Amino acid sequence: RKLVERVPDCVSYKGLQAEALCMLGQYANAQIAANEVLQRDSKNSQAMFVRGLCLYYQDQADRAYPVFQQLLKLAPDFKKAKDAFKNAKELEQTKEKGNESFRNGDYAAACNLYTEAASIDPLNKSTNAKIYCNRANANSKLGKNEDCITDCTKAIELDPTYLKPYLRRAKCYMDTEQYEEAIRDYEKITKMDRNSEYRQMLKKAKLELKKSQRKDYYKILNVA
Repeated sequence: RKLVERVPDCVSYKGLQAEALCMLGQYANAQIAANEVLQRDSKNSQAMFVRGLCLYYQDQADRAYPVFQQLLKLAPDFKKAKDAFKNAKELEQTKEKGNESFRNGDYAAACNLYTEAASIDPLNKSTNAKIYCNRANANSKLGKNEDCITDCTKAIELDPTYLKPYLRRAKCYMDTEQYEEAIRDYEKITKMDRNSEYRQMLKKAKLELKKSQRKDYYKILNVA
C-alpha cells in the first residue's frame, strides 16, 4: 500500500496490491484495485489474473473460466494463472462427481469424492465450505452423525455466513439429543434469517431440552 501511495501511477505495484487483497479474502477491494489497473492497461495480465482469482474464490468458477482462458491466450506462460485454472476445473469436476454419486444414492462414494475435492485447493474457502456441507449431508445419510457434525463445523469455520451447515448441524444435535448445542445453532440461525420456520425449530429444541431434564424413571429402572 505504501508503494502504491508513493508511486500511484505504477500499475505493477497496484496489481500486486490487488493480488494481496484477494489472498486476504478482501475480494471487493481486490476487484476495485484490479479494475483500476485494467482501465489504464486493458491487457494487464496481473490484473486479469486477480479478476479471475476473485471470481474463483467466490465460488463463481463458470465466470472465472473465460477470464483465465483469455489471460492464458495473452500470457500462456503465466504459471499462477495456469495453476488456478487447473484447480478451478479439477475442483468443479470432482465436486460434480460427488454430487452425482449423492443423487444416485451412493453416499460412501460421494464422501470419498468430496474428500478428494476439498484437498484440491485449501485456499478456496467458499467452495470448500459447500463441499464440507455436502459431505456432511452424505455422512448424515450414512448415519454418521458425529462425522456430519464435524463436517458442518469445518464448513462454518470456512464461511461463518453460510446458513446450511448450521441447519444440518442443529438437526444432528437434535438427533443425538445434544439439545443445548442445537439451541445455540438455532439461535444463530434465527439471527441470520428471521424465518418463522427456524423460530419454531428453536422453540422445539428448547422444549426437548426441558423434557430431557426431567427424571425418566422408566429409563432409570430400565423398563419399557
